[in-house]
Amino acid sequence: MRLILLIGFFQFVLHGQNHFVNKPNDLGYISDSIFIELIHSKKYDFIYPFQSVNNDTNYFAAKVLKNGKYGFININGDEIVAPIYKEFDFQGYGLLKNKWKPVPVYLYLKSPIANRRVHRVNENLFVVYTKNDKIFLIDSLANRLQKRKFLQVEYHDTELLVRLKNKNYAVLDNKANFKIPPIYQFIKYLNANSLLAKKDNKWGIISGDNRIIIPFVYDEISEFNSNAIYKVKNNSKYGLIRINGDTLLELNFEELHSMQNSRVKFKNSGLWGVLDLNGKIIVPNIYNYVSNCLNSQAYIVGKYNELKISNNSKHSIYSVRKMVYGIYHPFQNAAPKLLFDGFNQLGNTNFYVVNINSKIGLVDTLGNWILDSVYSYYSNYSSYEYIFYPNIGSKISTLKLSHNRLIVDSLSKFGMRDLKNNCILPANYNSIVPTINNCFLVVKNNKMGLIDSNASLLIPIIYRNIRKCYQYQGGNHHLLTVEDSLGNIGLANAQGNILIQPIFKELSSIQNNLFIVKNDSLFGVIDSNGKILLPLSASKLYFANNMFLVKYAKWGIISQKMESVLPCQYNAIYPLKLGVFSISKDSLFALYNSLTKCFTEFKYQKISETYGSIYYAQMNNNRYYLKTNCKELVPMEFTMLEGYDFSSKMIVKNLLSNKYGLIDTNGILVLPCVYESLYRINTNRRFPGFDFYSFKSNGKYGLLGPDGEVILPALYDEIKSVKYYEIRKKYPNGFVVREGNKYFVVDWYRNKFRISKPERLSTN
Repeated sequence: MRLILLIGFFQFVLHGQNHFVNKPNDLGYISDSIFIELIHSKKYDFIYPFQSVNNDTNYFAAKVLKNGKYGFININGDEIVAPIYKEFDFQGYGLLKNKWKPVPVYLYLKSPIANRRVHRVNENLFVVYTKNDKIFLIDSLANRLQKRKFLQVEYHDTELLVRLKNKNYAVLDNKANFKIPPIYQFIKYLNANSLLAKKDNKWGIISGDNRIIIPFVYDEISEFNSNAIYKVKNNSKYGLIRINGDTLLELNFEELHSMQNSRVKFKNSGLWGVLDLNGKIIVPNIYNYVSNCLNSQAYIVGKYNELKISNNSKHSIYSVRKMVYGIYHPFQNAAPKLLFDGFNQLGNTNFYVVNINSKIGLVDTLGNWILDSVYSYYSNYSSYEYIFYPNIGSKISTLKLSHNRLIVDSLSKFGMRDLKNNCILPANYNSIVPTINNCFLVVKNNKMGLIDSNASLLIPIIYRNIRKCYQYQGGNHHLLTVEDSLGNIGLANAQGNILIQPIFKELSSIQNNLFIVKNDSLFGVIDSNGKILLPLSASKLYFANNMFLVKYAKWGIISQKMESVLPCQYNAIYPLKLGVFSISKDSLFALYNSLTKCFTEFKYQKISETYGSIYYAQMNNNRYYLKTNCKELVPMEFTMLEGYDFSSKMIVKNLLSNKYGLIDTNGILVLPCVYESLYRINTNRRFPGFDFYSFKSNGKYGLLGPDGEVILPALYDEIKSVKYYEIRKKYPNGFVVREGNKYFVVDWYRNKFRISKPERLSTN
């Protein structure tokens, strides 16, 4: 007991002196005696939180500050790195966990010759990046490996692909020994077992243990497709080889490109054709353009036509090249007719929008006309919808493709055709609109109905309006609301079945296929089959927090099963969040949690939402905070609190002392109200509760860590997040502090270093 009191006393002394020791509560790595001894001895000016070494949760070390210099101690309080260094980046690198000896890796981190960054390959290999963009390797004892610097390092599992100062490339193993010697002008990993390499200005492929797979005889080698086939070049000619060196296509081509269906597009004599991997000609090389017909064995081909254009004003004639296109079928002997000025696939279908003399039409992959080229313009509405505007006299007509049907407009009358241009529905309708389940809404004589893609009538054309019925949560896209000529509303499904006759003046969909209906100013609830769950009897009815707020003479709450949750005896009910309601009775409010069934007393004049899971309440002009479990968060020694809950802690103000502190979501005071101001800065949303706080004491600003530890004492004139400055890209997770005319950046590892005056963002 005496030991516990003694520990508490020294913790209090430590906090009062703005010192902090983070002692892992659940692991107990530091004994109470060592903890007290460290504080009592005042050996260090500051002790930072313990962090794991090399991401090993069995080993911890803490950074210490003494006379403005940094060092490290282990969990036994032993000094493993003397406090002689100006700055530290604590990453756990370089602390030898099995011996707990100080190692000089940190000399490389912040010394004048050293780096901005260290990358850990394994426990015994580190890559060090220096300020002058040079790279070298060290082991865990900071011994230089290879005794040389590198221009470039790439990581491939446990291997390193390096580029030396002489511009040669090599591969090192996980012990920094040469696995592939530095004799190559270039190396690139193709996969784990093969590498593309350049030697003596020739290209080849080698294995991971430096065996030659493809000899160094080619001017170029590049990947051709995913089947371990490579394109090679010599003397300006291309060919194809396999990874084992076998030749697929001889070096006889001006250019080669991969196509679908294991085909190869080739170019010779300036013209393109197609062949297979055995060299068999599929499309002769007589075209200026060749591409795939997607979802088809056919190809789109094109040739240039030379057009002679006369310039009458200058009495001159000049030539213009114009590409014309056609469809080439390998199984047809006849050459394709090159008719089209433009060619575009219609979404993912086997149809193509074609252009002839600025007129648009539609063809299939066999070149058969679906729509004649009489349309003047088209635009892509989506991957499956195009709209065409053909010129018909002085009228403009339209055509739309949807659900594999062509909705045609002939002189403002709509009909429907299939993709073979067969008439499905004559053009006798005022409108045809695609809707749910490959169905279409049709309008005729100002009445609306529903048809399927074969023009079968599902809902007769007798309704004033039919529209999709979306639910507020989740969405139900298989129901339709129907409205008759009198304005009454009912419900239908996509098969055309009338589920609920149009007898209601209002019908609002909610989740689980439930609907709020209204007639004669009274509300009720029905399901999608028309079954009455709550008769038309309530004067008001709302859906909130997965429940119904219902009013008869007074307000109450019922569940989706129509069971009473709260009786109708309250003046008002306001939905908040997380299943919580503010309930009013006799001009006083209470908080009700519908999930836990907890209730506060009716004693507040007001209850409203704040951030997070805490609610604001007011009583006799005093402010209180309530949790979702209806607990009142007001420490007894305080009479008034105000603050904002962003994550796991709330900034609060004691209005008696006008000082600020922190409480957690359980109402426990985690930081006493002793600060003149307290602001949360640089909140990291990915890690809730990992916040920093700027505090003000005696007119100066300091910085607190996530657990209230003092990172910077109150010595500064200003502390801001780097987001206010242009330097935020260089220091994304830090703070800018000002001391008179001097500026510093403090990073997340509590390192502080001098910078020039930063430029504020123009938006601030």
